Amino acid sequence: MPEELYLQGDDGSLESLEPMPFRDEEELQSLIARFPVLLGGEQMQPDDPRRWLLVGREMGLPEATAVGDRWSVDLLFVDQDGIPTLVEVKRGENPEIRRKVVGQILEYAAHAPWTWPVERLRDELEATAGQVGQEPLEALSALLRSDGEPEADGFWERVGLNLDAQRLRLLLVADNIPDSLRRVAEFLDHHMARIEVFAVEVKQYRNNAGKVYSTRVHSGGGASPTAVTRRPALNRESFLEAFDEPGLRGAAARLLDAGTGNATLYWGTSGVSIRVLCPRLEAPFTIGWLYPPRTTNFRYKTRDFTFGEEIIHYRPDLDQEVKDILETWVNLFAGDPFTVDASSKGLAAWYVPYAEVVQYIDLLEGRLSEVLDKLHSLE
Repeated sequence: MPEELYLQGDDGSLESLEPMPFRDEEELQSLIARFPVLLGGEQMQPDDPRRWLLVGREMGLPEATAVGDRWSVDLLFVDQDGIPTLVEVKRGENPEIRRKVVGQILEYAAHAPWTWPVERLRDELEATAGQVGQEPLEALSALLRSDGEPEADGFWERVGLNLDAQRLRLLLVADNIPDSLRRVAEFLDHHMARIEVFAVEVKQYRNNAGKVYSTRVHSGGGASPTAVTRRPALNRESFLEAFDEPGLRGAAARLLDAGTGNATLYWGTSGVSIRVLCPRLEAPFTIGWLYPPRTTNFRYKTRDFTFGEEIIHYRPDLDQEVKDILETWVNLFAGDPFTVDASSKGLAAWYVPYAEVVQYIDLLEGRLSEVLDKLHSLE
């Protein structure tokens, strides 16, 4: 039976609120994109209500790396802990709501951790914020409720860690959740340890004064996906201290120095990436990864000292001259007898084992300086 809602006016009178069906899925999707609070974050986690920031609508998702998008997720959000939240929206009257929406969102969840580079999500969020005249850092600051400028790099590292660990949240949203869909959502939520699944019912009512919305969240009581606890980021001193062998430590220092001229160093918790400052692109992009000993990168096959690129595969609009320089850069290492192929997940790269770094440091330093000069000098 549908709920009966009444609004009491200032004069004490009682007015019935009439159910107002959404015109179509687009109307409901647009409403949630604008007001994600309607997803019921407090019902999902009362002790720490979920808040969301919209990454994008109709977010493209490829079936494999280095190929075009095959599907699109209705809405993609990230919460304050960096957990990606995939949302599929359907009308309750759709006869295929259970079979279609469940199959879709599970297929998306199976591919997202492997085919979405976190840099693409970051770029998409920045573009989405710009479309509504919002500064990305301001939007992130509101999500994180930070007093000053938020630590954006640290937040996106957490998003990447959650993707790697397949910590996701799947929301099946409709204006009417049939019992069959509710039972499926509760079953999945109860049995999937790292992934939350919720069926979210959002209803619309109206009276003479305007509209009223209600949200009801259904779940199977599964454990919330615990966000990754972030380790302290490395810095130059702690990075170099990890190298016991003086020659290797000196080689690492030379590559760091080469990367501080026409590039910026991003210090993560497991290593440092060398990011190019190219005038033809708004944001820096990575062409090198350096890791201290006994460190394993769980997202890519990169390790030791790695050189390559990851931007070509998810930026089809990339300037051709930039693309040519990057392809030439990567191919320099393809024929070397001392490199190992580290390409994976849309990343074209080669790593140099520690045992070979000292012997070839002059060559590596020269190549790095040269490509940085070329990319930085483009007008």
